[in-house]
Amino acid sequence: MYFSSFVFTMRFRVRFLFVLVWHFLLVSISHAQSSGEVNFQVGNGTHLKDQNPYDSIFFSLEDALRSPLRVSELSLESKKLKIFPVEILTFKNLHTLNISYNHIETIPMNLFDKCRKLHTLQYAGNNLTELPTTIFHPALKVLDVSENNLTVIPDAVSKCSQLEELDLHSNQLTGYPSSSFVLKTLKSLILSGNPMSTIGTWVLSQPALKILFIDNTNIESLPEGICKMITLRFLTIEEDAIKELPDCFCELKKLKVLMVSGSALSDVKLKGLNGCLPELQIR
Repeated sequence: MYFSSFVFTMRFRVRFLFVLVWHFLLVSISHAQSSGEVNFQVGNGTHLKDQNPYDSIFFSLEDALRSPLRVSELSLESKKLKIFPVEILTFKNLHTLNISYNHIETIPMNLFDKCRKLHTLQYAGNNLTELPTTIFHPALKVLDVSENNLTVIPDAVSKCSQLEELDLHSNQLTGYPSSSFVLKTLKSLILSGNPMSTIGTWVLSQPALKILFIDNTNIESLPEGICKMITLRFLTIEEDAIKELPDCFCELKKLKVLMVSGSALSDVKLKGLNGCLPELQIR
């Protein structure tokens, strides 16, 4: 009962934060275009949708099988599936697959061999305990494996040379990949609701990261290395563990939103940020 309540709370929390982030992006999009910044959207990967008018999104496997070559997006969310439907592997033009909130324990090893155009994979709320190395494909741009039972992030994630969004919230992660490789395109990293106690060097090494969620973890302090994440725009540290910010925090000149509700950070410390980061919104 407690676990179910916790999962519901985390799911609501993360989606609520995404709404706030999305609202902020809508407000600032014209400024981003004029300044030449790369635009992106956070969430379900719809910004990656092909503009081919013949592409179609399907919400049932039965309907999709009637026109397999037209299936570009397939959403099988909350269908009470216990195994991955092998029929999906016949959709050669599939680029977005949402199979979240089922009871699936595995991901097919040959998923990307069969669905060669796939770039967005949403597998949240299933029963995954590990990820096959074959899903870390160079074509992958959005990967959501939140609300599963994962304990590690495989080093194979380094193969995702085009990855933009990685959502790992509400798993059982305690650490990070062992190497310090960089994902040059990674813009959004969601680690909320995991029992990790530090921000690893792997996180600090991502040069394009704009959104970082580390709320509801066991992280008690922010390393000074976070001040070198000069592209960071959204940061959440919502729980009571973090009591101080590094002295160099004011170097994060692009930081626009800092979520600290429920934090043990003093009001004096937070108000002091207004002097060096006048555009920062603290919520």
